[in-house]
Amino acid sequence: MAFSKLMVCIDISFLNHFLSFSQEKFACLDETKLNIFPASKAEHLKALEKLGVPVPFFFVVPYAQLLFFKDLQEGLLKLQSESGKVWNDKNSGEHGLFVSVRSSFSVSMPGMLDSLLNVGLTFGHALEGNQEYLWRNYIKLMCNYGELVEKIDKNRFPKISEHATQQEALKFEKIFEQYAGHPFPQDSNEQLIKAFLMVKNSWENPRAKIYRFHENIVYSSGVDVIVQMMVFGNLDRLSGTGIVFTRNPSTGKKELFGEYSIQAQGEDLVSGVTTPGPIALLENELPHAYQTLKDLSEKIEDFFMDMQDIEFTIEKEKLWILQTRPGKRTKIAELNILLQYVEEGRLNMKEAFQRLSLKGLEQLHHPYLESLEGLEILGKGLGVSPGAVSGVLATCKETVDFFVKEGKNVIFAAQETHCDDIASILKASGVITSTGGMTCHGAVVTRGLGKPCVTSVQGLQVCQHSVIFSNRTFLEGDFITIDGTTGEIWKGIGILTTPTECPNLKKFLDFAQHHNAIKIYVNADTSQDWQSAAPFLPHGIGLCRSEHMFFQDTHLPWFQAWILGIQKEKSSVIIRDLQEEDYKNLFRLLRGKRLTVRLLDPPLHEFLPSSLEAEKILAQKLEISVDVIKQIASELREKNPMLGKRGARLGLTRPEIYDLQIHALFKASEHVYKEGISVNLGIMIPFVMTPEEFVFIKNRIFQSSLQYNLSGIDWNVGVMIEVPSAAIQASFFAQEADFICFGTNDLTQMTLGISRDDTAGVIKHYQSVGIFSQDPFQSIHQSSVGKIISFACESIFKVNPNFPLSVCGEHGGDPESIKFFYSLGIREISCSAYRITQAKLSGAKVTLGHSFF
Repeated sequence: MAFSKLMVCIDISFLNHFLSFSQEKFACLDETKLNIFPASKAEHLKALEKLGVPVPFFFVVPYAQLLFFKDLQEGLLKLQSESGKVWNDKNSGEHGLFVSVRSSFSVSMPGMLDSLLNVGLTFGHALEGNQEYLWRNYIKLMCNYGELVEKIDKNRFPKISEHATQQEALKFEKIFEQYAGHPFPQDSNEQLIKAFLMVKNSWENPRAKIYRFHENIVYSSGVDVIVQMMVFGNLDRLSGTGIVFTRNPSTGKKELFGEYSIQAQGEDLVSGVTTPGPIALLENELPHAYQTLKDLSEKIEDFFMDMQDIEFTIEKEKLWILQTRPGKRTKIAELNILLQYVEEGRLNMKEAFQRLSLKGLEQLHHPYLESLEGLEILGKGLGVSPGAVSGVLATCKETVDFFVKEGKNVIFAAQETHCDDIASILKASGVITSTGGMTCHGAVVTRGLGKPCVTSVQGLQVCQHSVIFSNRTFLEGDFITIDGTTGEIWKGIGILTTPTECPNLKKFLDFAQHHNAIKIYVNADTSQDWQSAAPFLPHGIGLCRSEHMFFQDTHLPWFQAWILGIQKEKSSVIIRDLQEEDYKNLFRLLRGKRLTVRLLDPPLHEFLPSSLEAEKILAQKLEISVDVIKQIASELREKNPMLGKRGARLGLTRPEIYDLQIHALFKASEHVYKEGISVNLGIMIPFVMTPEEFVFIKNRIFQSSLQYNLSGIDWNVGVMIEVPSAAIQASFFAQEADFICFGTNDLTQMTLGISRDDTAGVIKHYQSVGIFSQDPFQSIHQSSVGKIISFACESIFKVNPNFPLSVCGEHGGDPESIKFFYSLGIREISCSAYRITQAKLSGAKVTLGHSFF
């Protein structure tokens, strides 16, 4: 074997890694762990070897350790010994040892990291062997090496001819030298080291970074490198390559599902150079290899107890398994496969439940894009309410109304949503905004309605009757498609699939129901919200944001009149009566289930018109001048409204507001109870910073209750902890309140000092550079907000170990956050309707003591 000295310019001092060779027995391999936890490509290969599956010989270079070149030589010697082939000897021709250099990571990142095949192959090898497949593979190595290692534009290389030759190889060598500035390396060691570096460095390529960001993969991780003996699927007509799933990835049906191409390499399938045929083609052409593949596929799936995605190559009729990994599948297929394992007796229901991933559940509830055919990407933002929809653009209420009357789906576009946009949001099929985060007004409302919404859309400008996507103008009435799951927006009408009822999901939910110590409530503000949520079987309403009732068309003008002091007595009576009817309807629908009403929270100016057009309409209704509205709105407007006169501060400085709401609640409770319907009411005081505020308002509520006959009615008063000062004084609230609910949206905002409406771009950047592993408004930031909640819980339980605690906010639907809340002793959670399924399954997983999500 010739280990020639490398050129001085190649620094191999970094190569000081410990090598783990495929010939070892890997006594530490734990089959049980492989069945539950994600394993890397290398670990899967080791497991296959242990099973006796034919795997091309390999060794692994772990990313975190150093490697001397002599250790790399030792690895190559091992491969030579096992394969009977020779490394870096041009005279060996087709009997030379050639390798693939590929990445290995604990999470599958398909196509995100680079790899290189045919490494070690030189002009001398091809000349000595003088076979077409050797010339073809040498040319392919030059092209791929040029693109990945030397960064040569792949379009510089022409298409390889149908029959590769020595003359063609010489032509490609000239092209390589022209653009690389030096000849293609004819030393196998040099090729290997540069390929090794390239694979390691591909961890930092743009697509890998984007994928890690999307999948929340830890930024500081690295990638192992696998050096593996090449087997050639393009050697002759008795050779080929393919990919097979052990079950149908769309339905879960137990059948071999995949593709095969004769006389080809795997990269030919991926790049589209070769058009493969169905796996049945292999059964016809190479029946023995097909039967071996079928038998091995069953053996591999039985070992991993999971559907597998298997890459294979056949060289002169001998089958080799190149890799296996858990197969990507639809949610329907995942549910079907797990229940098949239960029916076959391979798993019990608890084991199947533990294996169920909580990702992709939105596929079972919301329409999703079946195909991107005919669509043109326009932009991307923050997907804040899942589901996909196509419709016509509209930017103002009048055009929304016009298109809806014509029976069209409408996508409502706004710079940001305001209270006077609620009518448009209710009528629209989807919403996009240029600003806002996960918990902004538009996001909260659309999630409750189950409508797709994308906020913080990059490059989006909303004009009076048009929108601009990165300098391209679209008029109202133009068709677009949005995906509130991915945050993507396209020009055109997409092909959507609407999910049907899924009986297998119900089986898992029934199991979860019996093993869940966490009660799941829903955030619902109107009767319509509850009716949408009821099929998900929540325990009740854990958060009814009373201000959203005021946003209704029937309510808003009268509430605005009351704020402006116009016909104040009349508007006050009308608002109270309207609120009373709202609560009566909710109590009747809930029939004794819990209704927790948060008293008015936003500052009053948010209810007033935000545009001149809306001001004119209101002025006409109230028969006053626009100037009066402008003046009062100006007096109410605050420089920092999120920390201004809102929540409990409104209840103290404008007590008539809370009085109005309390009287409506008690009167509705009294009326419905007389109808023979049970009432369970929680009154929650928001945005409290001191116990004294809470006590003042609570006493006023109890004073109001004396005016009504509330005997037999289950009602109490609690506090919403959203301000850090309230969390610090939690033990005092535990002595005065009947229940405490953590409002994690505002608590996150104030603890981290980051706006939930204006910093989506900042958060995304922080995630991309590893400052945040996840969006703190989606998953609780445990090292800051989490510590505050933990301190509060500990203080509360010292006062009363059985004190009722709950969480409401977007974190209530996040699996990792639920796991954290459970560890603190919180046993009630309220989330948006379409996150109830995930919350129920998460709660059961936590209760069962299993931490895999």
